[in-house]
Amino acid sequence: MFHPTRIPGYWKRARFEYGQFLHQVQTRRASRVRERWLREFESTTTDVIVGANFVDFGGCRHHMHGIRKFSALKVELAPSEGSLRRTRGGWSDPAFLESFYRTATNRGVRAVHTHVFPWLVEWCRSQQGRTFRWVHTHHNWYYNEFTKSGQPLEPWQEDLNQTFLNALQNCDIGLAVSKWQRDFLAREHGLKATYLPNAVDVPLCERGNELRFRRRFQIEEDFILWVGRNDPVKDPASFVRLAEEMPDKRFIMVGPDLSSNSILSDWNLTPTANLTFLGRLSQAEVQDAIAASSALVVTSFREGLPTLVLEAMAQARPIVALEEEGSAEALGHGDFGFLTPRDELSALAETVEKAERDSKKPRLARERALSEYDWRVVAPKLDAIYQGATL
Repeated sequence: MFHPTRIPGYWKRARFEYGQFLHQVQTRRASRVRERWLREFESTTTDVIVGANFVDFGGCRHHMHGIRKFSALKVELAPSEGSLRRTRGGWSDPAFLESFYRTATNRGVRAVHTHVFPWLVEWCRSQQGRTFRWVHTHHNWYYNEFTKSGQPLEPWQEDLNQTFLNALQNCDIGLAVSKWQRDFLAREHGLKATYLPNAVDVPLCERGNELRFRRRFQIEEDFILWVGRNDPVKDPASFVRLAEEMPDKRFIMVGPDLSSNSILSDWNLTPTANLTFLGRLSQAEVQDAIAASSALVVTSFREGLPTLVLEAMAQARPIVALEEEGSAEALGHGDFGFLTPRDELSALAETVEKAERDSKKPRLARERALSEYDWRVVAPKLDAIYQGATL
């Protein structure tokens, strides 16, 4: 009996047609999501647009959401959280961008504040004679440490570096989240950026609850904490090696795509029994973990001004970080936490033990976080910039 599946090339053709069908479905869905968000945007009064809101984990996301939470102005994330969850595609569609521009102009938007991703950056660049103030924040550069073993940057990383340059060259006011990034931009690229630090949601940090964390995960003993993503620049492998170096202590790793299997496959390391992986936690849940920890260890090779370090400072927890510019600046080059050289595992272990015994630096770190990095201190300065001030 004849059956169509026996026709040569049938399955190849079927897979192609199914792929085309899925693409069409996703395209239509993305269009509906964009149109719905635009209608929501049209129906509200907005002073400031902040985006592109395309990430669901990490410091850049916390920065944008902190602006929305603490600004005294009406701030809209673009795209909104609901739109982000439903789709990430099609935001550069020309017809949508034209509608977006007309809406922003009609709504009297004061400022558009761009971060990292090209969508809003390129949109702002295209608006000749724009009626809003374009503010751009530079968080960090892509260096060779963002790849394994110092390999060349990936094309998308090179493209983002170029986007950062384009933004700073064309925006009305460029901001840098750290003094060292401000100086780097001036020295290496001749670009002027105003220092306005990354900031921390202190009230959220203060709600960190040790007992809640211990009850949820059934962890009673003291532990050393690491939070991040499975990324070469975050160097999770050093923390895994640290756990092996200190077998009598408990270690916990928090972050997406982190497990015994991923550490083995990506880093060729077998985690020891004293290391536990908790996976992805919300920002509020991370505060519980920080509150319960005996020390936070940050093994990143490069940071702008790390939100995680600021959160631990706000909670007055001991912090150990590598001697890199971003963490060192936040920690006052050792006055408010402990710094250790790269690739010196024994020194890292000794520093962790020293940090666990120290009570002075964590107290001073909290004072620094409240006076310099609290969103309630930083946000009014940003609001002034949105309204035309130059710091």
